[in-house]
Amino acid sequence: SLQRQIREAILRLLPMLPEAHEQMDQLLASDVPLGVLTDVIGFMLDIDPCGKQALLAEMNVHRRAELVLEYLSGALSPSSSGCCADKFPPLFSEN
Repeated sequence: SLQRQIREAILRLLPMLPEAHEQMDQLLASDVPLGVLTDVIGFMLDIDPCGKQALLAEMNVHRRAELVLEYLSGALSPSSSGCCADKFPPLFSEN
């Protein structure tokens, strides 16, 4: 079910890239485990390093798949993982 939801989300996000559809279909047709699928999609996502680290560090595969779906749907902002709460480099102080 999560694999199907991820596939549908990818297809909605990439309507103008039929080659991405073909690659996703091939990936899903190969009986790839959900963990591998989430890792591949997580690698492809354009999110900050802390977000990627939080995603890939999630040990529960189903939770990782849910996070991928949240990123794909735009529900998570790139910095919502919380690991990079402070902006780096910090803003220059006027003091």
